[in-house]
Amino acid sequence: MIHLKLNIHCKILVFIFFLSSCTPVNRPIAKLNKFTQGGMNQLTNDSLGLKIDFYGNANLGSKYIDLKDVRSVFRKRKIKFPSKNIVLWGTYDVTRNPMYFVGSLETFLNVSKFTADTSMYHCIYYRSIQKNRDNIISSVAIPYKKDSFLLISEVRTEITDMQESAKDVLNSIKTSYNFLAYGAKFVEQKPDEEPDYFSIAESAFKDRGYVNYVYPRDTLEKLVLENENSQFANELFKSYSSFLGESVQYDSATKQEQQAVEKTAVTIDEIVEKIKAHRVLMFNENHLQPRCRLLINLLLPKLSKEGFNVLALESLSEDEDRINRLGFPNVESGFYTRDPNMANLIRTARIYGLKVIGYEDFGNASQRDLQQAKNLIQKK
Repeated sequence: MIHLKLNIHCKILVFIFFLSSCTPVNRPIAKLNKFTQGGMNQLTNDSLGLKIDFYGNANLGSKYIDLKDVRSVFRKRKIKFPSKNIVLWGTYDVTRNPMYFVGSLETFLNVSKFTADTSMYHCIYYRSIQKNRDNIISSVAIPYKKDSFLLISEVRTEITDMQESAKDVLNSIKTSYNFLAYGAKFVEQKPDEEPDYFSIAESAFKDRGYVNYVYPRDTLEKLVLENENSQFANELFKSYSSFLGESVQYDSATKQEQQAVEKTAVTIDEIVEKIKAHRVLMFNENHLQPRCRLLINLLLPKLSKEGFNVLALESLSEDEDRINRLGFPNVESGFYTRDPNMANLIRTARIYGLKVIGYEDFGNASQRDLQQAKNLIQKK
């Protein structure tokens, strides 16, 4: 009887080991992923010796989405999904074109049909974009050792405008992988410990008990020079520079893109005439260009006469009741309310009787855009 129990136990142990050993995830490497969230969500892996910057709305790993859900999306659309050596997977917080990605280690991958590109650190990678019904599949192959690649496959679903979306995918790849570093470049670029730039700037901003705009700008400028590869420090520096009304410098690719846009002179009255019949107006902005807020400020007096009575802002912290009661923001009302143009926009809205509401998602929901839409509905 004892002998029989031992045999059963042995069979169960072997069966469990067999199941765990067949997982498609390469756990020894996957567990070394470090994901730092910021303006760009940075992935580093010491075992692979590489650094990748994903967009800030990227979420990595099973905390946000199960691997089986990503696999289901790929297989439903008949897109090849890796069967082994998976080291990362995730999704993006979007509602218009849901996006999912998976990364796996591949040996002797044929990249002859891929397009070669180079990051700012002179690290070569290979990219490919394909269309499949209403989906766009992009692949990026990153060499991490001889004859071996990290292959990151991404699918964007529910595409309606293929040409425009394909262009957007290409721009996204070139932007993200422009900061790719691996091998010796990874070792050079890897900081011992990333400073808390936001807290440093916050302390400088409130130095001596009052608001100081120049000090955080100058402090961040020095830090950017010391660690020029930190995109978050650079973006924060640009933000404080824009608060001072200073011209923000863009990379050459963005400059060329802006110069290619056809520009037409238009008056405030002409804009109001085109939009006054709508019940809801949505303005997108460049966070580093305060003149976007200045434009809406100039529109508000006329829009209020056309019946618009609510100004909804993504940038507000949770003190809208105080703003509506007093008629102006303070330094705790939100990060971008520190821009004088944004503060004046809020003042103008209250002067003309518009109710100010904030709709940001402070719960860090995986579907941020969806939660923001719900906040708009509830608060209206």
